[in-house]
Amino acid sequence: MEENTGRKNCNEDDLSTIKRQTIDITECCKKRCRVMEGLQSNIRSSLIKEMFGSTDSKINSTMKNIFNNVKVEDDEIELYKIQCESYPFPHIIIDEFNEKSTIDDLERELRCLNFNDKSNDLYKFSQSKDLNDDNSDNISIFRRDIYSHVKKWCENLMNIKLNDTVDLSCAIYRCGDVLLCHDDRLDDRCVAFIYYVVDNEWSADHGGTLDLFSNDKSQNQPVKIVKSLNPVRNRFILFRVSPYSYHQVSEVLKNDASRLSISGWFHGPDLVPSLTIIPREHFNNFISHIEFYRELTRYINPLYLELTTQINIRLQFKETSEIQLKDFLLPEIYEKVVNELKAVDWRTTTIPNRYKFQTSNIGTNLDESVISNNILQELMLLFQSEQLFLLLSNYTGLNLHEMAPISDDSEDDGSSDADDNVGCSTSNSDTRH
Repeated sequence: MEENTGRKNCNEDDLSTIKRQTIDITECCKKRCRVMEGLQSNIRSSLIKEMFGSTDSKINSTMKNIFNNVKVEDDEIELYKIQCESYPFPHIIIDEFNEKSTIDDLERELRCLNFNDKSNDLYKFSQSKDLNDDNSDNISIFRRDIYSHVKKWCENLMNIKLNDTVDLSCAIYRCGDVLLCHDDRLDDRCVAFIYYVVDNEWSADHGGTLDLFSNDKSQNQPVKIVKSLNPVRNRFILFRVSPYSYHQVSEVLKNDASRLSISGWFHGPDLVPSLTIIPREHFNNFISHIEFYRELTRYINPLYLELTTQINIRLQFKETSEIQLKDFLLPEIYEKVVNELKAVDWRTTTIPNRYKFQTSNIGTNLDESVISNNILQELMLLFQSEQLFLLLSNYTGLNLHEMAPISDDSEDDGSSDADDNVGCSTSNSDTRH
């Protein structure tokens, strides 16, 4: 009897477990169906009603004026926990963007993603793959909200036509991670946005602020940080990408901090750069400030001077925002560089509590007339030359030199003459729309 009772209890436990699982599965399926049918949004309901759902509302009219540098004395938007400012460039801050009850579930899904470490001399952080391919419930809802509500609203607010491309990924900044000053201009990016999923206890002392720079418009260069925006849980920030949208993510300073965010860009069709082929003989006309000319083929691996390779490099750079070119220099040039570097007199330079590095006087007061079989000085001159900056323009899609020509043609047909134009192509990447 005791054994039978035990078996009976066991069966009842099994049935109870199966019943609970069935309920859980049913609820999960119902939720997934709501997601697929587009019946659910996690955005705060008042935002849907007053901002995203009404293009001619007073709030949107106020923000349009701010974006157009029209002085506004109306604090109504603050009632909806929105800040819209034009200095140092137009940007919008929306607090309590999503319904509070949805944030924890979204965070759990984000922290289950696989992250890849990204690091070079400009940035250090971890990034997920494209969230457009993720089917998690709350990530899917967030993605649909970005497409169906935010994107359409941006088009109306900024009077621009965006295409169907939306970049979307998740990033984690831990202690020591940083993203240095940049303007976000790359190919056809139009609007940048970021959504924070940091801890409620995050403070300015933890670092990781979004720093906005003033701009010297005569030189189109950043001047200094004039505003620092703290990462706040459930805060959404967006701004128009322009030649003046210089910003950075300050270094995260807290040991156990984890600055979690979703960020991306909306794209516009009018900002796509075109590829223009420049005949090699024209390079002589570009050498003005530095009286130095050497054919790139004397130093650089010819593979990286082929047009097809340059196009592939640009595509990869657009996808990952970084590129590593293995064996970039010719082997004999690289060997000379290594040998000469060993004999260089290095000096230690220190910025207290921040950096420590070594420098030499190589590259200062360079003059071609005094170069005598010194490969380091030759390379320093080459790295400052017009032709190399034009080559870098091809690799990145950025207009890195004022002499990079601008063409109205969408793309030259250089397939048949590619060998005659090795290393001589550049791009029109004016993204000031």
